[in-house]
Amino acid sequence: YADQRVDEAAEICREGLTLLARRGIDDPALRELQRRILRREPISPSRQAAPALAPVVPRMLPPELRRFVGRDAELAEARTELASGTTLLVTGPAGVGKTTFAIRLAHAERNRCPDGQLYVDLRGFDPAGTAMSPSEALRLFLDALQVPANRIPATEVAQVGLYRSLLAGRRMLVVLDNARDAD
Repeated sequence: YADQRVDEAAEICREGLTLLARRGIDDPALRELQRRILRREPISPSRQAAPALAPVVPRMLPPELRRFVGRDAELAEARTELASGTTLLVTGPAGVGKTTFAIRLAHAERNRCPDGQLYVDLRGFDPAGTAMSPSEALRLFLDALQVPANRIPATEVAQVGLYRSLLAGRRMLVVLDNARDAD
């Protein structure tokens, strides 16, 4: 708008409002900005939209364990699956090396994910029984993506929308470790 590209600025506001509405988010400030643009009203710096979040490249993977033997065929198969854009689920009984396998795989694949790697231990099998809630994991990821606390929406649904928006169009690897169940 400041560069006299009024139609483009109004369209960006409209697209933003549409995306937010799909996630159940209402942004009165963005609606007001769009209205002022369409009326070609001057916009003082205090009335301008907040600057977009700069892309951050999180590197949350734990260090790779040196003691890892075997599983070369499984790693190759998993890398092929990930290359096709598939979500990969590693399952098995306790103590067989699922986490070690997943971390080894994640480190091997990190170059295919130049926009970052997110990792969280959901503590699904914590002896104290304190599994991480979805909202805690989501907050951890939003923090890793350097979303300022005052820009994190109040509801979990809106937080999920923000998380998806931040990952849209980016090639990122997300590792959810020690999930107790699908929920």
